[in-house]
Amino acid sequence: MAGVRYSLRQLEYVVSVSEMGSISAAALALHMSESAVAVGLRELENALGVQLCIRRKARGIQLTPAGREVTQRARRLLRDAEALQVSSDSGAPAGAVRLGSPNGIAPSVVPSLLAAAQIALPQVRLDIVLGDQQELTTRLSSADIDLALLPTVRLDLELATRDLFDAPVHALVSSDHPLADAEAVSLRQLRDEPFIMLDTSPAVEHALELLTAAGIVPDIRHRTTNLELVRAFVGRGWGYSLLTVRPVVDRTYEGRRVVALPLEEAPDRDAIVIAWRREITPTPAAEAIADLAVRLWQNNPSPLGIRV
Repeated sequence: MAGVRYSLRQLEYVVSVSEMGSISAAALALHMSESAVAVGLRELENALGVQLCIRRKARGIQLTPAGREVTQRARRLLRDAEALQVSSDSGAPAGAVRLGSPNGIAPSVVPSLLAAAQIALPQVRLDIVLGDQQELTTRLSSADIDLALLPTVRLDLELATRDLFDAPVHALVSSDHPLADAEAVSLRQLRDEPFIMLDTSPAVEHALELLTAAGIVPDIRHRTTNLELVRAFVGRGWGYSLLTVRPVVDRTYEGRRVVALPLEEAPDRDAIVIAWRREITPTPAAEAIADLAVRLWQNNPSPLGIRV
């Protein structure tokens, strides 16, 4: 095998430059001189035989396509190197794990997993990356993140997964809604009412599929990507919504009460899974986080407000 002609330090340079946007900012973050970072980048380019970035005066650094690919691989190599060093010292899973989570479920799910990891896996650093499902799936493909918490709705079949907990769709209505005391509700009972749409993927597609299957063309009164704003609009009686996230607190930021009603048309198996790319073997630390997540919710209530 040919000798490696670059160093981990040079990989740190290109990753830092890509994240900070300029050599000067990267040098500051790395506590290095600008000249040392610039020389390291040139040496890495010579070693790999590709141009990694375009240097633009007053506009910082722009990565080339080759630079973006090298940066993605460099992040993975640096995480593996850190995990190897720490685990070799202790024998326990160690290192950084980048975990993706959709914005909507993160406040209900991430804190409990992070707290459990701090106790069970003290040498693993769990870094959280937020985004929608498409963005997180793309980041898994590029090895920018190790794992992701994802809904099974429209899930990429190229992902390997482990089930965590059920996440059934429910109807959200205001506390003074005529159906607020019902045990469950059908979409047919809501068909003539205004609809407040959570405009994030795959929530919007899933809601529209359910409404279409029920023969309903929704009167979309408001649409927003902000979950709490959806809840606020519903709390004011401006319409109903269809959600999977059900916070423990049944009050909006304004203090108005909302009611989550089981939906008769809800699919049998909507769930949240922990996922990774099938062709990428998780690091020991990432595998330990996945195992911990499964154990955490195996016999506990779903963090989304519905018992598993």
